[in-house]
Amino acid sequence: MWSMKTSLLAAILFLGSLSSHFAQAEELIASGQSLEYRLQKLNAKRHETERLHLLFELYWDWHLDEFPDEATCLGYPGDYGRWPDLSSQAFERHLNFTSQLLDALARIDETSLEEEDDQISYRILERILEDDQANTQFGNQYLIINQMQGIHLFVPMVIELMPSKTVEDYENILSRLRLIPNLFKQSIDLLDKGIELGITPPRIALLNVPQQILNQIVDDPMDSPFLKAFKEIPSSIDAATQSRLLNEAQAIYLQCVCPSLKQLYSYVSEKYIPCCRQSIAFTDLPKGESWYAHLVQSSTTTSLTPQEIHTIGLQEVKRIHEEMLSVIKSTGFHGSFEQFLKFIKTDPQFFFSKREEILEGYQNLTRDIESKLHLLFTTLPALPFKVIPVPSYSEESQVAAYYCPGSIKDNRPGYFFINTSYVKERPKWEMEPLSLHEAVPGHHLQISLAQELQGLPEFRKNATFTAYVEGWGLYAESLGEELGLYQDPYSKFGRLSYEMLRAIRLVVDTGMHAMGWSRDQAIDFFKQYVGMGNHEIETEIDRYLVIPGQALAYKIGELKIQEMRRLAKQSLRDKFDIRTFHQAWLQYGTVPLDIAEQQIQQWILELRQQALEVQGF
Repeated sequence: MWSMKTSLLAAILFLGSLSSHFAQAEELIASGQSLEYRLQKLNAKRHETERLHLLFELYWDWHLDEFPDEATCLGYPGDYGRWPDLSSQAFERHLNFTSQLLDALARIDETSLEEEDDQISYRILERILEDDQANTQFGNQYLIINQMQGIHLFVPMVIELMPSKTVEDYENILSRLRLIPNLFKQSIDLLDKGIELGITPPRIALLNVPQQILNQIVDDPMDSPFLKAFKEIPSSIDAATQSRLLNEAQAIYLQCVCPSLKQLYSYVSEKYIPCCRQSIAFTDLPKGESWYAHLVQSSTTTSLTPQEIHTIGLQEVKRIHEEMLSVIKSTGFHGSFEQFLKFIKTDPQFFFSKREEILEGYQNLTRDIESKLHLLFTTLPALPFKVIPVPSYSEESQVAAYYCPGSIKDNRPGYFFINTSYVKERPKWEMEPLSLHEAVPGHHLQISLAQELQGLPEFRKNATFTAYVEGWGLYAESLGEELGLYQDPYSKFGRLSYEMLRAIRLVVDTGMHAMGWSRDQAIDFFKQYVGMGNHEIETEIDRYLVIPGQALAYKIGELKIQEMRRLAKQSLRDKFDIRTFHQAWLQYGTVPLDIAEQQIQQWILELRQQALEVQGF
């Protein structure tokens, strides 16, 4: 979902966990039972499994009520007419109820649970709640604006994904548009508090944010991304109502949305950015060292330290670089590694000449990959995806591509976003690994299959453990040869370049945040090993500055999948089938790496036992 992928779901979940959006949670169900009443009722149940299942339901109801924006994007029914509450009182409510949920979970005897899925779900919910609690206590809620996933980008994306089929749908959009002034005011209050506490992003990474806000301020309301749904109101809505909705939308944009955007622009450019820290290390923040260590372990779902990850990164960079040199040799190119990088970054044969050609190229490529997925997978998602361009108002600060999950419940396709700006910095040799990672068999396949799983609690279907999700995305890139891709040395070099990118992240993220590296030092390290343009390299570096630790998950997750694949192949020998291995890895949905590893080891043991019983294996 990220490459720097501001996939919408990634943005929402980032803002949800790092911003702790809170909404009123007083009445959840039609009978009027409060959260506290339901919790008491749950604790009165005697059977452990029954209590656990009720707790799962309570948590998910509460979560969607806290994050009505996420409910919209996941396609779950909810209060689509409001935003999360960002007030200080909401933070207190959220922390208090998180603690109550953890207490209720602790009173359930995990060892008494008979079903394996229940045992896994217990452990996963415990991690989610503990991470949520820690994030809020550290102060992640004060870091809600940056060039990649800021509140100013998050709001129009949510509006664009809202249903727009009925009058009620349009009334919900109007309601959210009217509430934008309050949402931005609460956001500014949080940012002010962050300044007071010394919790801000690095100043250098925010320089494009004012322009991103300005890009959304237009003279004609119908040119605004906020009013996209009003350009084509369904004919099933009568003409008089269409006219009313359209007029109200334009008036609300001019009277509420536009002034709020201008106020946010003035605040960010005149006060916030000048007050942001000039240092780049996350460890410079209050409790920064322990905070960064928490983010590292939370992102990778391992106990690895920044130093250990840094060392792994250096080893991987060395290994991949040797493979890249071998590929260069196979091309017959005469010159240094640096000269080859310059060649593939500048030679016209590697680039399209128009934006439209880039988009069409990705559309054709993903169709070809889809036709071959049956070679490696027993089950494919029912949900389709579309390849579309990155919105123009944010393309300047986005990287090459990212994925936005679709919704099974809302019958909304996934979206594979392609950045078509800077045409001469979008080489053809990066298309195959990006398509494999972001669309199929990467994010779209994995996330959609997780949504389609039967018999799991809803929070499990929508879990987002980054090491699992992004590890799978990077692993999917390695499947290209098995799918008939990477047929020329330049595309092979492109795959290695993207694998190198993820290895470099292990080095520079930990380098900048834990080891005193400067931004220029990180950029120079990048330039030694990848054929990326200066703009894209700086975009990557600035991403790590504002979302520390997240980029570590890709390589750590992929290494674990490759380790488990090797183990399965060595253990099962001629009984190993890549399709069933993939099925085994994906069948539990998105889980922490240690749980995934345990499940694969159990799967191997079961297959070996079956072989011994049937064939004397």
